[in-house]
Amino acid sequence: MVSSLWPSIGFFLACVALVLMITGFATPNWVESEPNAISLTKLTKVGLWEFCFYQYSDDRGQQFGYTFTGCFWLFDRRYNPIRDYIAPGWFKTTQALVTTSIVIAFITTLFVLLALITCVPRNKQKWLYAVITILQYFVGALLISAMILFGTNAATNRAWLNYPERRLLGWSYYLCCTSTGIILLAGMCFTVHYLQIRKEIYAAVTYRSYEMTRRNMRGINY
Repeated sequence: MVSSLWPSIGFFLACVALVLMITGFATPNWVESEPNAISLTKLTKVGLWEFCFYQYSDDRGQQFGYTFTGCFWLFDRRYNPIRDYIAPGWFKTTQALVTTSIVIAFITTLFVLLALITCVPRNKQKWLYAVITILQYFVGALLISAMILFGTNAATNRAWLNYPERRLLGWSYYLCCTSTGIILLAGMCFTVHYLQIRKEIYAAVTYRSYEMTRRNMRGINY
């Protein structure tokens, strides 16, 4: 019987990664201005769903007569005139990638929980853990894509907001980066367990085949 240590470790890591992912997803600290540059950048912090400005007015020529100060949800009606500017295509793609990652990671964690608490036949466990492993690595790939896309644009893109050289990637972003690494570690745990199950099943099949061959040989001798 294969030890349940690896899936238990993988489940723990998957839960930790999911908590970090959701925390990073929900908090508005993906980008922050340098503390002494807020009056220059007119920006305090940015999340995937919330923007915090300090006396920011649109300098691209749109005349809407409003200066933004404070934190507002991205889909607040006050952001209607500048939403496409503050949330360009790469930003929306990051939102979609991280959202998809959280949904798949949650479903995968439920699959692991079901595998741990129910008596699943060994041959079915093999395929269940194969699916779990693939999903874990898929989530990791989505998050890596999201982190690279956001990190390269938020820190250097001069077409997005003001003074990119005075912007810093915040702790919410790094939480999601950390969760990416943990997700991949969990995937490795499930990979090891899957290989153990496959090896056990192969050994059992080989032994049964050997026993049948030996019995047949005995029958022939008699």
